[in-house]
Amino acid sequence: MKSFTSVVKRFKGNPILTKEDIPYEVATVHNAAVAKYDGKYVMLFRSHLLNGRSVIGIAYSNDGFKFIPEKKPFLTPSKNCRSGVSCNLFQHRIPKRTFNCMKNTESKIRVLHS
Repeated sequence: MKSFTSVVKRFKGNPILTKEDIPYEVATVHNAAVAKYDGKYVMLFRSHLLNGRSVIGIAYSNDGFKFIPEKKPFLTPSKNCRSGVSCNLFQHRIPKRTFNCMKNTESKIRVLHS
């Protein structure tokens, strides 16, 4: 029987981003996705704040291994969400603009207004 050689090799320096790397207090860092954009690597990752609320963080890298996270989350729960209620309404902040987005049951994100 032929042996199979994996095309994907696990990086020996894992993990490349931990909760200790995040400049705001989080309990977790997980569910990351990375894409190369404009010559840099961009990582979006999910975190839980200490109160249990989910946020999406963003980090950048020149080499795809050493990521530097932004000082604030990229997506945060909307202030319209009540405590203890599941809410998929998020606010995304880009300088000079705020977008309110909602993740629907089909996992599609749509902009509600900007």
